[in-house]
Amino acid sequence: MLVGDARVMRDACLCAQASLGDEQRDKFVAFYCDLQLRAYSAIFQINDDVSQLENISRRYAWLRRILRNYSDDHAAVFPEQWRVGEALSRRFSEATRDQLGEIMATREDISVEHLMSALADTLAFEAQCNKKFAIVAKSPAGDQSSSEPHVYEDNGEPAVTFTGAISCAFEPYMSIFIRGERVKFDEMIRKFQREPVSIDNDPSLSVLASSTDLLYQFRESLRQCASLSTGQPMVDLSQVFSQCLCNYARDVLVHKLPRITSSSTTALDDLKNICLIVNTADYCASVVGQLEQKVVEKVGSEFKDKVSFTACRDALLTSINTSIRALVAGVETMCEPAFAALTQVPWQSLQMVGDQSGYVLLISSAMEACTETIRKSMSGSRYFRSYCDKFAARFSERYMSAINTCGQISEVGAEQLLLDAQALKSTLMGMPLMGADRDEIKVPVAYTKIVTQGVGQIEALLKAILAPSDPPDALIDRFMLLFPKTPRETFQQILNIKGVKPVDQPMYFRILQRMVKQTESAASSERPNTSRATVVDTASNYSTPDLKGPMPSHVAQGISS
Repeated sequence: MLVGDARVMRDACLCAQASLGDEQRDKFVAFYCDLQLRAYSAIFQINDDVSQLENISRRYAWLRRILRNYSDDHAAVFPEQWRVGEALSRRFSEATRDQLGEIMATREDISVEHLMSALADTLAFEAQCNKKFAIVAKSPAGDQSSSEPHVYEDNGEPAVTFTGAISCAFEPYMSIFIRGERVKFDEMIRKFQREPVSIDNDPSLSVLASSTDLLYQFRESLRQCASLSTGQPMVDLSQVFSQCLCNYARDVLVHKLPRITSSSTTALDDLKNICLIVNTADYCASVVGQLEQKVVEKVGSEFKDKVSFTACRDALLTSINTSIRALVAGVETMCEPAFAALTQVPWQSLQMVGDQSGYVLLISSAMEACTETIRKSMSGSRYFRSYCDKFAARFSERYMSAINTCGQISEVGAEQLLLDAQALKSTLMGMPLMGADRDEIKVPVAYTKIVTQGVGQIEALLKAILAPSDPPDALIDRFMLLFPKTPRETFQQILNIKGVKPVDQPMYFRILQRMVKQTESAASSERPNTSRATVVDTASNYSTPDLKGPMPSHVAQGISS
């Protein structure tokens, strides 16, 4: 307690400063602060419960009581410019910072809740001190390019902010917060994984509700971290975001992809769910860019180049590709009954060519129903185009495989199949328009090329089968015309489909080799002999490297004999 007239003591302080200087003033203020804070270390001893993180608010309440006593009893003694109340708060902050650092260093059971609560109270205290002592941060006048604000008193004099005075002690232990957030997100992902799509599907959304819940928690976590630290902990938190999104893409999105069977009664609903997963992955990938930008804005300048969400963005795109392949496989499965019907037709004994076969209508109906459902359910047009491209390529492969399992096919059967193939080609060409306003959408050129090439191979095969196998030259002429590179596997396939006996096939291969050589010779003689390289290059257009590869054993033996 100070004894005496406050006004006289105030004047004495001013005289002491004038005669002894600022150094003595500072020593006197320090002595007063130590005197007032003498009881602090006695009350808040390191091992006492009152000193632990969960009771940190008691520390700040104690200081507020000391400042209230100072304001009531001693403020009139000291000159205002001495800022004794601020000095008290700074000495308290230093002592509290050191004590908290020692406490957290010796404790192994710090809970996330206690750590975050203590840090939040500390940040609030530091903000109150800045406000109480009129310390503000603003950009320096005339320096608009500076990104770091300077700290001033309300009178414009430079000052030291209270921000970080105590909270800096928490920085080494922010990993506890990061681990806590990781545990929380992992539990959310496990919960989402256990839930069926029917629960995760919100009819008011075009994405899974779990994605919006997870990303909302990311934003809240980032906001909390930004209020606590913008250094390495924020970088670590961004890495947790990225890893959790990778897990979400793999363990939730891909995990929930349904397997569609030809007997499934919920096939169209399953296709809708796959589209929902595509929409969700696309939504997450777009939000990731915004999240990355927000982290870069908030994190300290020296850490900006460490922020990267590339891994989770790649994982989400991978889940989209996997989902589109699941769509293609699902629609192909819906067409399987029609392909089964194709293989049951006796193509070898077909007597006449009629209208398109029944399996064509089955395939067309399945394709149209599935594709219209996919278009209505998928929010991104680029992914619908990707589905169309992949399905067109896969359909041609599956159609060719079905033809190969039909056994022998007569010329009449090949003609009927050719008619069917042209009808299916027309259906495929219209796939990008199914379920859409045909006046507003055009078939992409790239898609037309995929269909033309895929179905073109089937048409070429069937046209080659149309040629009679006797005499062999007629069949081989047609084959070389349709397949200039004369692939061995395709020629073998044609011979098998036409029912040429294995014992007779070597003769066909010998004739094919002879005719290929004649073609190469004719091509060489028609070119002017200006350059040997030109002749070689021209002849290579008619060469057949496939014929030099491995050959079926019965064919090789027949040729060598």
